[in-house]
Amino acid sequence: MLFLNAARLALLIAVTGSVAASCGSDSKIASLPVANAGFDHHGTRGVELRLDGSASFDPTGVVLSYAWVLVTAPAGSNATLIAATTAQPTITPDLGGDYLISLVVNNGERDSLPDVTAIIVSSAAQNQTPTAVATCLPGCKIDHGTSHYPNTATQVTLDGRQSLDPDDSTASLTYQWTQIVSSTDCGECPALASCNPINAAATFLDASDVTTLAKIQAPMAVGFMVFRLTVTDPHGLSGVACVNVEATNNAPLAIVQTPGSLTVNEGEVITLNGSTSSDPDLIDQPGLTYLWTAAPTVATFSPNSTTKSVTAIVTGLAVSTDVTFTLTAFDAFGASTPCGAGSGFCGRTCCGEVLVHVLH
Repeated sequence: MLFLNAARLALLIAVTGSVAASCGSDSKIASLPVANAGFDHHGTRGVELRLDGSASFDPTGVVLSYAWVLVTAPAGSNATLIAATTAQPTITPDLGGDYLISLVVNNGERDSLPDVTAIIVSSAAQNQTPTAVATCLPGCKIDHGTSHYPNTATQVTLDGRQSLDPDDSTASLTYQWTQIVSSTDCGECPALASCNPINAAATFLDASDVTTLAKIQAPMAVGFMVFRLTVTDPHGLSGVACVNVEATNNAPLAIVQTPGSLTVNEGEVITLNGSTSSDPDLIDQPGLTYLWTAAPTVATFSPNSTTKSVTAIVTGLAVSTDVTFTLTAFDAFGASTPCGAGSGFCGRTCCGEVLVHVLH
């Protein structure tokens, strides 16, 4: 219950229009309930405080209804009363200063005079900057592009759920994800150990760039993408965190079908078939290029050495020689690595290379 000084008495009168009500001398006057809003409080910004009007009463003992009103609050405050029609509502002060709250109870016929309680929150505690935390689900590495063999991910979820606000509920934070596509903007990510972003835009799916979990689709590029998370509290202070997401490339797979004969005469046509070569990144497959080589000697390839399947002729040998024919497949980002004789393909097909004995 508030002990009234002149200013608070003026407030009480402003709320009710008078300090007391009068009735005609011959009227039957219903009992006047008495509101008790409890003692004044010292609160802490961001900490919920429970008011208590359960000491209010009616002389006849009838059950009361409650009406709490936040009369004044610090400028800019967004604090509100929760459960304002119960005996014990709550309020979470969000700014330093004084909060005046009035309580009026009703016995079904008459309102009580208001009782006012105050919450005093120190202004010394300033709003603190929220902390942004940016991670990835399930990890920060995906394949580039959009089309791949099964079990290769081309999407990743950026995760900001570990971000926090030391003053307010984390639920009150707003989120904004932004991709950094130029190293000149790396100053926006001072805590990132390495910032060397590719200049290729990822796609935010389902407008998720303003949510705690942001799903992205990888671009047609290989390298590190940098994403910045900005979290902002209700008072406009922001925290920033950045995360690297690596868009990777799978090397194409050069496969050479075993020729019909692994022993040929010098000058005899050798058919080399690389038609089953492929790329785990299906989106890269139409753009694959090829190169055939022969060692330790020179061979003539037809129609040329850059066709997936060719014929080859070896001439000019001094002695019979084992010639290794190697097919290398290139995508826009890398080259295949021949598997060698130890590959599981060998015996039926050889990965990238085949050895042919050429008789002199």
